[in-house]
Amino acid sequence: IFGYGSLCWNPGDSSLAKSEEGVTMALGRAVGWKRCWSQKSADHRGTPEFPGLVCTLLTDEEVRSIIAAEEKRKNGQMREHVGEEETAASMTEGVIYTVPPALVEDCLSELDFREKGGYSRDV
Repeated sequence: IFGYGSLCWNPGDSSLAKSEEGVTMALGRAVGWKRCWSQKSADHRGTPEFPGLVCTLLTDEEVRSIIAAEEKRKNGQMREHVGEEETAASMTEGVIYTVPPALVEDCLSELDFREKGGYSRDV
């Protein structure tokens, strides 16, 4: 499990915190993924009427698509040239948790509840 936000410093009392049961953690990187304040949430910030922004991971392709759509909305057209800084692979640092098979279901159930405002499992 790759944690790139609060899971890095606060795994809570979940299965991820059970190092005595074999959960290990190491620093890691997700290349081609960018940490962005682009997900609305009423669970961690805001209210159902006015959701707050929380971090999420987006692929480089998703980021470029959002930028292109915004530029088209503002200017009525897309740029012909994309700068080198926009084509280089993103990299997000975080924590990699290795969870023993016996704890996987508990761990994923806890994450499903903790992140109920929206996340996806990408394998």
